[in-house]
Amino acid sequence: MSSKSDKACWSTLLEKAIIKYNAIYEVDTEIGGIGSHVVPPLFTGEGESFGFPANVLNADQLKVMVENSLMEGKFVVGGFNQVKPIGNTNTVIGHAYTYLLSTDPNALFSMRNPWGGNPGTNGKEDGVLNIPDDGIIPTLIDIGVTGPGKAAPMKRDIKPYTPPTYSFTTHKMRVSAVLMKSGM
Repeated sequence: MSSKSDKACWSTLLEKAIIKYNAIYEVDTEIGGIGSHVVPPLFTGEGESFGFPANVLNADQLKVMVENSLMEGKFVVGGFNQVKPIGNTNTVIGHAYTYLLSTDPNALFSMRNPWGGNPGTNGKEDGVLNIPDDGIIPTLIDIGVTGPGKAAPMKRDIKPYTPPTYSFTTHKMRVSAVLMKSGM
C-alpha cells in the first residue's frame, strides 16, 4: 500500500479495497476495473445515486443537474464516450472526471481529470476542461450523482475550482506521456 516513493498512500489502500469489493460482489463485471458511479457510495455509505448515459440530457439539463447537485453537496462524476477536442486538448474515454462549477462564464460547467493534466497540455490547467455549449461535447457526456451520506455535511457555499499556480512537468506526472497523448 505504498506510493512511488515507498511511503504509505491512502489512495492506493482505497483503490485496492475497491478492487477487492468489486471482485467479491461482482458489482461491475463488464469493465477492467470498477466504474466511477459505483465508488462514491462505498466511501459515503450513501446508496442513493443516479445517473444518465451520454446523449440523454441536453446541455441545459446537464448544467442544471451539475449546479444543483454540487450546491446540495453531492458527488458528481462522469466522463466522455468519444475522444474529441476541447480547446487545445482532447477528452479521454474510459476515464472518470469530477464535475465542478466553472470560472468561465461561457462554459456550462467544468470537468476535472484526476490525473491533473489533459492530453496536449502542459498541466497548468490542472486537468480542468471548461465544457462548451457547442452542440457536440455535451452529447458525449455521461453523469453520475451520489449523495454525501455520512462523509460530510452539505456545503452551501460552493465556489468554482481555481487550479493551483504551479505547473506540472512531464517527469512529475504519474501517468505516462504515451497514455496522456493517446486520449485513452
